[in-house]
Amino acid sequence: MTTQELLDLDYNDEESKKLIQKALRKIKPFKDFDENKEVPLLLLETLVGKYERKYCLMINYITPTFIPGERNIYCATIKRTDTMQYLENVYGTSLYELFAKLCIKFFYEVNKNDVPEQDWDKLRKERQKRIKEFFDEH
Repeated sequence: MTTQELLDLDYNDEESKKLIQKALRKIKPFKDFDENKEVPLLLLETLVGKYERKYCLMINYITPTFIPGERNIYCATIKRTDTMQYLENVYGTSLYELFAKLCIKFFYEVNKNDVPEQDWDKLRKERQKRIKEFFDEH
């Protein structure tokens, strides 16, 4: 099953839930986690934060959408911080589903698309340069 097919699954379906949980066990921090339990939301959020600090990936924003008569849908937009390239939207019907899919997506991007590590010193210097240029102009 491809990463995109995993991201398109509906976590409310029992078979899909098992596939997503199985995919999460492929990610290093969750390899030894009990297969009969869901990975806790706090651990999923923590992993996403670690990916954002270490690699050139970030959640641009998370937007909840309520569809009357339906269920809530959450959408997270992901982009690379080195190229500012928009990657894609990840959807979930709960925050748990959203963060589980974000972990899978970030893992895929880092391991398959060679997302570089974040260079925080370079970012800080560029930001200081832009601020200085702004104040020099005004």
